[in-house]
Amino acid sequence: MARRQPGAIASVVTRPLPAQLDKAGVPATTTDAIVAENADARIDGLRSALSLLAVVALIALYATRRIPARQPSAMPVGEPATSGDRTVSGDAADREAVHTPRPR
Repeated sequence: MARRQPGAIASVVTRPLPAQLDKAGVPATTTDAIVAENADARIDGLRSALSLLAVVALIALYATRRIPARQPSAMPVGEPATSGDRTVSGDAADREAVHTPRPR
């Protein structure tokens, strides 16, 4: 009924479940209830996993909103650096810009 590989999480394969329960002498009504509960638990697990994935994706979108649209080295000298929809100028632009050493 359960397949287990070293280092893996045990899972119940759905197809042979009724046959294994019949083989164990479990009544048909109980078998139907177990199979239905197993299916519901799988759907709940998928919903939970997808919800968690959506939350992680939203956090990632929020975290990446400050990535500049252009690389600082691609900006012409004297042009203010922009971050998202705001413009940074003066000392703040110097602090945000990434300076690479010039070759000698």
